[in-house]
Amino acid sequence: MDLKPKTLNDVIDVFDVYNVNMITGLVMGNLREDRRILEAFVDCTEASIPVGEIAEMLRKIPGVFTVECVGATENYVVCKLHYPPKVLGEEAVVFRMECLKSWFTRIWKVFGSGAAQIFYEAGLESGREAAKYFREKLGLTSEVLADFLAGIASSLGWGKIVDLSVNPERREARVKIENLFECMLAGRVGEPRGFFFRGHVLGMARELFGTEALTVEETKCIARGDPYCEFQVKPL
Repeated sequence: MDLKPKTLNDVIDVFDVYNVNMITGLVMGNLREDRRILEAFVDCTEASIPVGEIAEMLRKIPGVFTVECVGATENYVVCKLHYPPKVLGEEAVVFRMECLKSWFTRIWKVFGSGAAQIFYEAGLESGREAAKYFREKLGLTSEVLADFLAGIASSLGWGKIVDLSVNPERREARVKIENLFECMLAGRVGEPRGFFFRGHVLGMARELFGTEALTVEETKCIARGDPYCEFQVKPL
């Protein structure tokens, strides 16, 4: 549908007129497009007309370009209409925490202590790539870009970043994050387990500060009983 608020109101009016209850709704799109997608989970149990006719009424609304319906199977319904999921316009993949846990557990079991280096190297490269990509794409200063990337990490469920400080002149940074996903997966093991995120932070810092002569330390970790995880970047 188009961007006009009236179009969205007209859609909701159809639901109201024909006694359709909207359980949840989400409007999706990005700034480069002149249209949006409305995904709505609706209950048509007490609707006054058939679902097919409701869809036809929606299609007649000016500003609505297409309408697709997916019915429930038994007692559940799964949205199949907006593959692939995207983050900032780019394709993304989402894993359940239990799926990630089985993945991490298996890697630790197969590679032993070497798993730490695997996760660290993966984080290092992903952090560098993310900082480089968004610096070129958005043209932000180091401090603003760091805050932007921290927001992205939180919005993707990596953890809740509660404190971030960046000092480009001293080439130092500190990140405090609650419920870091990889440390939550590890449980209470008595030692730091934020290897991926530690690498990610260092990769970003090297790109933001323009130097490889940096090191990062995980000074606090929930996997060893601390209330949050903390990472500090310093020059070598």
